[in-house]
Amino acid sequence: NPMTVQANYDYVNERLNFGNMIDYMIINTYVVNCDWVNWNTEWWRGRNPAGGRTKWAFTFWDEDNILGLSQNYSGWPTTSANAGPCDLNSQFSNAGPDMGSLDMLGWLMENADFKNLYINRYADLMNTTLSCDTMMALYDEFVNILTPEMPAQIARWGGSMTGWETNHAKLATFINDRCIKIDSLLNDCYDVVGPYDITVSVSPPLAGTVKVSSINIANYPWTGTYFGNVDLNFKGTVTPGNNMQFDHWEVNNNVVNPNINSDSMTINLQADDNVVAVFKNVLPEFALTINVVPTNTGTVTIETTTPGTYPYSSAYLSGDEINLSAHPDGDYVFDYWELNNHFVNPNSTTPDVYFTLYTFDVITAHFKPYTGITSPNITSLQVYPTLTQDKFNIAYELTDNADLNINVYSLAGQLIKDLTDIDPSLKQQGKHESTVSMKEDDLAPGIYFLQFDQPGYIRTFKIVMLPH
Repeated sequence: NPMTVQANYDYVNERLNFGNMIDYMIINTYVVNCDWVNWNTEWWRGRNPAGGRTKWAFTFWDEDNILGLSQNYSGWPTTSANAGPCDLNSQFSNAGPDMGSLDMLGWLMENADFKNLYINRYADLMNTTLSCDTMMALYDEFVNILTPEMPAQIARWGGSMTGWETNHAKLATFINDRCIKIDSLLNDCYDVVGPYDITVSVSPPLAGTVKVSSINIANYPWTGTYFGNVDLNFKGTVTPGNNMQFDHWEVNNNVVNPNINSDSMTINLQADDNVVAVFKNVLPEFALTINVVPTNTGTVTIETTTPGTYPYSSAYLSGDEINLSAHPDGDYVFDYWELNNHFVNPNSTTPDVYFTLYTFDVITAHFKPYTGITSPNITSLQVYPTLTQDKFNIAYELTDNADLNINVYSLAGQLIKDLTDIDPSLKQQGKHESTVSMKEDDLAPGIYFLQFDQPGYIRTFKIVMLPH
């Protein structure tokens, strides 16, 4: 029943836990287990049909005769760090059902999909669990734990501290040598090339994640080494809740299959490479145009950009909060904002404002000449709300009687209402609060301006009358 026949391969896959088998074979061949296959081999499976572990799997146990230690019960040609991962295959060829693990592996390796899984998982573990850094850190941890216990061990069972130090130094040498030699040994065993260095990135940052083979990468850029002559899987996934979608892969030196626009692709590595998963925002962009009136009287900062010339245009994503700041030049002060399709917060006469973008717009920052008076006798001036279907409130305090005019103007500059003519007491010293109705003058929805004007001082508020 050749495993190159897909139906046969699928039949075995339904009954044998490939992930477990692959890890079992990789670990035992990497550490050169010398008491294995003919010994210490066990299979198991769950018998509850409703359970999640009904496939046959290997039991990983009795791993004390590894890394060049003790006797060679398994018959490796060499138990040094030069042992090839496939060196036991001929030793146990046709060895019968009790010792058929390596026969099973050999038959499965005839299937290209399984070979991809096996070689890439070997590289996954060499990039992580079996890396020199990880293995030596674990070695150091055990040495630090066990060394204080050795005097008691030696007193009870014999030996010496010199012997202990010699033996664990031998383990360290094996681990380091194995890291150096395993690449070429895998090439010889399985007709692969490399390994090649790959660096994986995401653009823009945090837009998504990439899975390489069985590794879900958490931090970017990420670098690993993988072999060629097998198909290495990549999967790009959008980070939930960020309004992004996968767009394409950027790969410099290798061929992508099926194409760069598929979020799942494979590369048969033949060279080192940088792989970038590129995501794009699914929300539309809208253009905003910034003007300054009069010209050369100030500047505007939109987000973090302060243009040098106006009009200035740039596109922003729908739903973005757009921040604006007005900066007067020379003998000018900021007057008010004018927008066609958005309302700014907190109000149009504040130089630092923001709004949520939902469509295109033209934004004009209006400046006016500075009068030279810095402390008018009107204080605590408030106008609210500036978006209304009818009424808005004004509140202020006069420190003295003032020649104050409070007028409502249309967008075209036509005088609509003179509030101080209607109520002259608004000019008198003291605190004032008043409510103004737009409906009583039958005004149409639109933009109006409320202006406080006294000699040497003008303050203008933009009032937007919404549809009734």
